[in-house]
Amino acid sequence: MKGTGAEDKRRSAEVEEVVRLLTEWVETFDALNRSYDALRSVVGGDPNSPLPMAAFKAMDRYTEHLSHRIGDEDDWLQWFLWDNDSGRRRMQAKAARWGRAKRISDVRRLAELVVDSRAERTE
Repeated sequence: MKGTGAEDKRRSAEVEEVVRLLTEWVETFDALNRSYDALRSVVGGDPNSPLPMAAFKAMDRYTEHLSHRIGDEDDWLQWFLWDNDSGRRRMQAKAARWGRAKRISDVRRLAELVVDSRAERTE
């Protein structure tokens, strides 16, 4: 996908802003998982008990809010976090305007996917 110089600059700025937001989001999720793992190693625990349920419910709300804020109408954030294990599974996805599917293994590629998927709806 190649646009005009102005379009490329706008897209680049949008991707950078989304990368910034997604980086904080993934860091928050990783910190939550580390905290939960530490707690579980000390006291054991069921992931369906009230404390982890509340924490992961808050993370779900954060994800929903962020999805809305960045225009992720395709639930790519949920997919990236859970199905693609925050990019560790290196799964592929494709925005319709891309010629081929791409590995989504980090927040930059996720940001490109979200921004390009969002752009498809406005064209």
